[in-house]
Amino acid sequence: MSVAVYDSGLDMPLNLRDLSSNESAAIFRALSSESRIRILELLSEGEMNINELSAALGLAQPSITKHVQTLEEAGLVVSDYTSGVQGMQKRCRRIHDRIVVDLGGKGKEKDYVVEVEVPVGMYTQIEPLPTCGLATRDRMIGVIDDPLAFSFPDRAKAEIL
Repeated sequence: MSVAVYDSGLDMPLNLRDLSSNESAAIFRALSSESRIRILELLSEGEMNINELSAALGLAQPSITKHVQTLEEAGLVVSDYTSGVQGMQKRCRRIHDRIVVDLGGKGKEKDYVVEVEVPVGMYTQIEPLPTCGLATRDRMIGVIDDPLAFSFPDRAKAEIL
């Protein structure tokens, strides 16, 4: 069984690995509680302490603490102790935004490669030196041997460098 773990703001897996049955069971156990799922939803907005989670869910602090421990054991939440108004407080944050479970199947190959075609002119870093140039199918972009042509908006239509 493989589980893809996606992190904040990314559409592509940042972390993809096969989990042992014990690791998978811990994640499934953590997600089997509606209260823990609600905690994960609340933490999608940012860090919260145990008191804030308790107030938001209407559950006692010891219950919240136990739920957070279960989420920590599953690797879904991480907590840090910081100075609060009255001593130390446990601040919790969600680690992952998505978890994808591949249950596999007969003859199904594991393929973790994503292939994306990117047009020639959609580069993000350049250091052009003369002799240089780029062109669409029909015409030159800019002037031959002018590195500035590589920053023209038409570069997105380039088909040859």
